[in-house]
Amino acid sequence: MKTYKSKKTIGGSLSSGCKRWISILLLAFIITSCSDILDVDTPTLVDEEDLQDPAQAELLVRGAIADFESAFDTYILMGGVLGNELGDATFTASRWPVDRRTVVAADDVHPAYFSYSPLSTARWSADNIIDNLQQWTDQQVENRQSLLATAAAYSGYSHILLGEGFCTMAIDQSPELSREEVWEMAIEKFDLAIAEAQSSGNDEILNMAYVGRARANLNLGNTAAAASDAQQVDEGFSITMTASDASGRRQNSVFAEMNAQNITITEQFRDLEVQGEPDVRVPVVDENAAPAGVPVFTTPKYDSFGAEIPIARWEEAQLIIAEHEGGQTAVNIINDLRAEHGLPEFSSTDEQEIQDQVIEERQRELFLESHHLYDVTRYNLDLFPAPGTPFPNGGTYADQRCLPLPDVERDNNPNI
Repeated sequence: MKTYKSKKTIGGSLSSGCKRWISILLLAFIITSCSDILDVDTPTLVDEEDLQDPAQAELLVRGAIADFESAFDTYILMGGVLGNELGDATFTASRWPVDRRTVVAADDVHPAYFSYSPLSTARWSADNIIDNLQQWTDQQVENRQSLLATAAAYSGYSHILLGEGFCTMAIDQSPELSREEVWEMAIEKFDLAIAEAQSSGNDEILNMAYVGRARANLNLGNTAAAASDAQQVDEGFSITMTASDASGRRQNSVFAEMNAQNITITEQFRDLEVQGEPDVRVPVVDENAAPAGVPVFTTPKYDSFGAEIPIARWEEAQLIIAEHEGGQTAVNIINDLRAEHGLPEFSSTDEQEIQDQVIEERQRELFLESHHLYDVTRYNLDLFPAPGTPFPNGGTYADQRCLPLPDVERDNNPNI
């Protein structure tokens, strides 16, 4: 298997200072400060008719990537807090239901954690350009297949996160869908991405789609299919969400929230060790501060406003293989990944112990990368603090492991 060094497709994700918002109702979007993308120095407004213009294809795909990156950033926060990697450390009451695991459909979830609309927007914008690219021809659009592969891969990831974060879902005013139905849709998007990436020679998106399809199949319990895809991922592959120190619109929100002392690393992820040695994959710092009465712990894993967050990478694929294969194969994978960080080796011949360790390695290797929330459900992990424990700001912790479909969808969807 070759060693993979990531390169940026169609110029990569949006550069520093770029961010895109899309309004489904108005069918228009704004791209701000993207001088190196547009070769202009002023913001550019793309009119509604330009959404159907093949000359705008590359710009539309870049916009879909930007939509996903913004949504992914928010999902990391929501999933971290609901999934017990993070805890809320503020006086802001609208943030507490996510931390307390008591969100109801009518809740006006605080914008820091409200990932439904951003993810739905990202999913729609990717699917919209997919539909257009499938109608346009290679004569109309340069690199059409590569662009189509890219849009399909990002749509697939939007579907995955919508399924992992929400108990049920609706897509384009569909009837209420199960999580499994949403992941099946994700697989269809990744099928398209893989086919078009292979045809166009887009290795980065091909790897991304293999990891994404493996993740969707893992969620569905199809571990053999998941492992088969994971085997295709090039060693060293990684694709990340970009961020920027220079612009609040593109800042890493996990760092921004930690820097403002709005969130804290939960107790179960503090002071982790591997056979007596600190686990450098989960670095945690005690800030010796508690502005809202909650002790604040931060992580230098994301140490700046411009810190990138992995979306998909080879290490994730390796852990999927380990989960499926078990035995000495899993032990070898665990030790190969630990060796990257100079950590002691794991040794066991007990299959249950090996599987338990694979789960533990996922929590540490993929810390704050969007995986832990659904892993809590998939592996039936204990919640911390345990349900019934008093919540510091009133009430008790519940056992919620996914968010309900919000009323913003139910009130505007005639099919639910």
